Amino acid sequence: ATLPYLEGGPALAAKLDDKRKAQLLAAMPGLKERAKTLVELVDGAAFLFAERPLPLDEKAAGLLNADARAILR
Repeated sequence: ATLPYLEGGPALAAKLDDKRKAQLLAAMPGLKERAKTLVELVDGAAFLFAERPLPLDEKAAGLLNADARAILR
């Protein structure tokens, strides 16, 4: 009910289909531990809705060898 009124909330709300709502609810305990405000909670949930695959900067990509990439898939 509050989500559309928060900064970044409307974009997040637009992505909430049933599958993503379930993901958000499953992540909520960890998100609530870290967030002090609703805005921080929305910001913390952004990773759930990021387009995949996530872009890597050069330094991070350099750390991923074949074994590490296999684990992440």
